[in-house]
Amino acid sequence: MTRKSGSEALEIARTEGQRPLPAAIRRLHVVRAGAPPLGWRRWCPGDGKAAGGFVPIPHEATTRERIRELRDAGLSLRQICESLEQEGRATKRGGRWAPQTVARVLSRVHSR
Repeated sequence: MTRKSGSEALEIARTEGQRPLPAAIRRLHVVRAGAPPLGWRRWCPGDGKAAGGFVPIPHEATTRERIRELRDAGLSLRQICESLEQEGRATKRGGRWAPQTVARVLSRVHSR
């Protein structure tokens, strides 16, 4: 017996009038967990499901660049948080800036 891809197994089940195996269906749907990085949102087609990459969010991208500038200027994570709060820049979810949040943004900025 040869293994079939999810789409092949689903098509075979449809043509033979059978219910598709749950594993075949699961392979077709990729579930993405977690929020996208600062400066990005998931692209959503008409059905409302995340299915195709990221779209930039300009105002968040400027915040991401500002974080990089402040860190390059030698500020600590805590000082960056204070600067962002004073400048009125919002986090991804609208909360207060925390040093760990800034560290995560920096790790994503430097890994690209």
